[in-house]
Amino acid sequence: MPLASGKMTAIFKPETQIALPRWSPDGSTIGFIQGLMSDEGFTGGDVFTIPAAGGNATNRTPQRKSSISSIQWTSPDNMLLTEIVGGGSAITTLEVLSGRTERLWQGGESIHEEGNFPNFSLAHDGKTAAVIRSDWQHAPEIWGGPIGDWKQLTHNNSNLKSRWGDVKSISWTSDSFEAQGWLLYPRDYDASKRYPMVVSIHGGPANLNAQHWPGDRFDMSVLSALGYFVFFPNPAEATARARRSPAPT
Repeated sequence: MPLASGKMTAIFKPETQIALPRWSPDGSTIGFIQGLMSDEGFTGGDVFTIPAAGGNATNRTPQRKSSISSIQWTSPDNMLLTEIVGGGSAITTLEVLSGRTERLWQGGESIHEEGNFPNFSLAHDGKTAAVIRSDWQHAPEIWGGPIGDWKQLTHNNSNLKSRWGDVKSISWTSDSFEAQGWLLYPRDYDASKRYPMVVSIHGGPANLNAQHWPGDRFDMSVLSALGYFVFFPNPAEATARARRSPAPT
């Protein structure tokens, strides 16, 4: 919509949800994420681009075995992506036209920019970032520096100690899909004893349960402190390919 005339022109009508539309630095292209998502703000799918004047949208990450959670242009031809992959997340560079990628970091935490509960902020140089990091054994702290080589900057929660057990990553095959989940052990686990288990079944396909310090939003992790196994299966892994299909009616 030009400000002078106020005339609006539609340039794209998606078949499924889109999120985070972003102008390229030279103003020639709009990038966005398209795919099957759950609640607004829990973003996942593939990276698409479309000419700013309108035209056909092009999938820039076809058949990629991950779900893109945020995008940021770093030049007219390059993006920085955060991805849901392997029960955690990754940070990757994308050459838009060639499709070449480079993985800068990958871990069991959930790191993403924008959307719900963002914890990652990229500096103007496109190489440095600040991030809030945590897992089940470490409370949230701010880290900063070159991506993948962050240094811890705060120690405000260093006195907090976990009251729950260890954690293991569990993988299995469901039909033709590779699935993954996190199994949180009871506190003071004794292999000679039997324990009840609670399964935290969340929606999908865009989001996931990753390693995190327990919060106050429907978080069953604390049941581990009461003597339960807590299992967090991740539908995002099993639906990484299915997300590209049109939403059911």
